[in-house]
Amino acid sequence: MLPCGQAFRLIGLLAFLALILLAPTGLKADQEDSLRLCAGQPDGWYHDFALQLQEALSGGAGRISVIPTEGTLDNLNRLRDGLCDAALSQGDALFLGQSTFGLGRLKVEVPVPLQREYLHLMCRTDSGIKSFQDLLRRPEGRRVVTAGPGSGSFATWRALSLLEDRMKRIRSEAVGGDGLAASLTGEDRDDCVALVARVGTEFILQLERDVPQLRLVPFDLLSLNDAEDVYGRIFTSRQIARGSYSALQSGFADRAIETVAVQAYLVIGKQWGRSNRAFALALRQAAAKLTREAAQ
Repeated sequence: MLPCGQAFRLIGLLAFLALILLAPTGLKADQEDSLRLCAGQPDGWYHDFALQLQEALSGGAGRISVIPTEGTLDNLNRLRDGLCDAALSQGDALFLGQSTFGLGRLKVEVPVPLQREYLHLMCRTDSGIKSFQDLLRRPEGRRVVTAGPGSGSFATWRALSLLEDRMKRIRSEAVGGDGLAASLTGEDRDDCVALVARVGTEFILQLERDVPQLRLVPFDLLSLNDAEDVYGRIFTSRQIARGSYSALQSGFADRAIETVAVQAYLVIGKQWGRSNRAFALALRQAAAKLTREAAQ
């Protein structure tokens, strides 16, 4: 039998060894049942979709922390820098990101397709602009505002300008938050605003209320149909159906509006996906299920 002092020292040593041996297992468990999902502005549909994913997986695969951001580009930058494990993103920013937006170090798994988002080109009624072709024919002095530099709207306008040289003649600026409405109503106001969103998204509806002089105008640029990525066309010709909006589709805009659409994706970081296969599979399945349900 060991003397009392030696016995206590042995017990202490065993407890210390147990802590060392068990600590990695505990850290691994914490890593495997949690996901940081970068999800865009709180009033956008990305954020709503992230909350739906959070609810769908709340009782099973693991926990999802929904992280508000500025939008698509902010999401991808945070994913690249290890500040989130997955992100919601527009396809144009994702697939043009390496050369256009400095996302060369971004390593992701095969993205999960979600819903399509539509370019909403909206111009003031007193601007005289009734289609995108009007902007191209008379770009001098015209100004188009988009959402902030971390947003998908900014990414899309930038991508479109790279694919269509004539767009570079149109002066554009990125304005975040409440500055959008102010830029369209002030004394030195912009002519148009270009936003990418699902039809009926709250921030489009809010802008419709804040700036009643805005009308949707066709984005009729067929040359963009030639731009493709590994999953197909980056931009596809679509219509915003007649009656989707009240004020935005009144007067000369009371009809279906030609525009382009981009695919939205759930993007999972490659390192996190490899370390959390079961959770990643459940996440993919939940995202696909929610997307199917939304399409019905």
